[in-house]
Amino acid sequence: NEDETLLPAFGDENITVPGYKILREIGQGGMSTVVLARRLEDNKKIVLKVLFTKGQEDPLALKRFMQEYTLISCLTNKHIINIYERAFAADFAYIAMEYFPNGDLSQRIKNSGISPEKASEYLRQMAVGLQAVHEINVVHRDLKPGNILFRDDDSLTITDFGAAKNISSEFEDITVNNMVVGTPYYMSPEQASGMKVDKRSDMYSLGVMFYQMLNGRRPFTANSISQLIYAHINEEAPPLPEHLKKFQPLVNGLMAKDPSERFQNANDIITGLDWL
Repeated sequence: NEDETLLPAFGDENITVPGYKILREIGQGGMSTVVLARRLEDNKKIVLKVLFTKGQEDPLALKRFMQEYTLISCLTNKHIINIYERAFAADFAYIAMEYFPNGDLSQRIKNSGISPEKASEYLRQMAVGLQAVHEINVVHRDLKPGNILFRDDDSLTITDFGAAKNISSEFEDITVNNMVVGTPYYMSPEQASGMKVDKRSDMYSLGVMFYQMLNGRRPFTANSISQLIYAHINEEAPPLPEHLKKFQPLVNGLMAKDPSERFQNANDIITGLDWL
């Protein structure tokens, strides 16, 4: 029974997070460790993303880690992850956020495939969530199936805003050694080129995911990151199979190389879906 399991969650160290009982480790990222916990006040399962600060040499590490809370904690959209709190202890900082028991979009694509009708519905839900994000001048910059998670009622939620950027002048763009952020399979041409991105870059990433949901595979694959980036910048997405042709205008409108030729906002995607 996981509720009775206390694991050494961080290497050989046991830690205590006030108000939570740690159940098990979920995974580790570049900067943080993610654990499943139970919130003691209401017995609710919560995900804790934890960053150890003791001995941390990178002065921007904590700032990047806390950015997710800073950017989207004000949102209450159904299709955006709920972030409950952030806090600091002596040796670590943590963010408490919603737990999703039903897996992510990448698992669904891989395990059973997605029907065109379901792909369209998922795209609509992502567009609704993304519109709320864009309205507060935030660009996600790392949209991919692994960051689309599902609740018990099968509604999807956009998660992981660690690479996000506020495109107003109020927030600094926090990157690592000025490297391009994001996942190469889903990057827009301008993002892959290291150019300035705006909301239309997220439109392109949605297009890649929509293509993958419809066709069961990504539009571009390559043997190296440089070849993949070249494809995003220079090659048109392969056409959809004949039985999916009615979705081609929507894919083209999302994945246009020139941002000015793409859908300009998430509401345009919803209009396109309604037209279909």
